[in-house]
Amino acid sequence: PMLRSALLVLLLALPSLGAATPLVVYDDALRNGFQDWSWNTGDVDFDADFHVHSGTRTIFFKGSDWNAISLYRSQALDTSDYVALRFFIRGNMGGEKINLVLQNGATTLYDGPLDPFIDGGAISSDLTYRQVWVLLTQAPVSLDGMFDRISLQSAAGTQANPQHVYIDEITLVPYPTVDPPTPVLFEDGFEGEGSGTPPGDADRKSVV
Repeated sequence: PMLRSALLVLLLALPSLGAATPLVVYDDALRNGFQDWSWNTGDVDFDADFHVHSGTRTIFFKGSDWNAISLYRSQALDTSDYVALRFFIRGNMGGEKINLVLQNGATTLYDGPLDPFIDGGAISSDLTYRQVWVLLTQAPVSLDGMFDRISLQSAAGTQANPQHVYIDEITLVPYPTVDPPTPVLFEDGFEGEGSGTPPGDADRKSVV
């Protein structure tokens, strides 16, 4: 009886773990208090009506020289409420190189390539959207606490020859609704190897 009572208490507590609902960051427009803090803002269009994944609008990004889509929320979020970041991405050539940067205030919490989180291990070369799942509380991201800014920073391309990337349906996902695909990191060579050479570290602009 004591064990049965303990299990009952545990089962009653489980719904509270999933009490939070998915928080939409972008679907046809920025939502839920997220603001556009991108730089080189002429290279970011939040109202593009072509190559849309869902709805009527998508984000069109001309990536070059370490510019970025950057989304800030004055009311910071907690990984105890949201454990994953999910969105869809496509390019114009395939293999476009984007870095994911997560911050809280002036502190950079994570900065690394987006490819490992893309279904298939890279932006597709067949001009279709692929799903991106970033498990915020697990390696390599390993966040534990607050964050208030999500940036997608170009890691290749130039003003004369930018990367064209489309981003749609950005959502933060609460526990326990996460069921991400397993990304392909290595299969007969690294997936999504590109021919472009990104700028050196000395040329890189920090996310500020």
